[in-house]
Amino acid sequence: MKLVVDGLLCQGYAACEAIAPALFQLDAENVAVVLKAPQTPEEMDLAEGAVRACPRQAIRLEAAA
Repeated sequence: MKLVVDGLLCQGYAACEAIAPALFQLDAENVAVVLKAPQTPEEMDLAEGAVRACPRQAIRLEAAA
């Protein structure tokens, strides 16, 4: 699975970074950036939590191509 952030929707609330700091970081413009795809079951749980926690629904999980 891969994480995707819609930079137009992201408002920099940083819920994703708080939940999964190994997977997300805010850039200089306070937009979430994906640092890496979840590799372990624990990281997948964190990624799913970040998707649910995003108040703008700017994060989604997609099947890797």
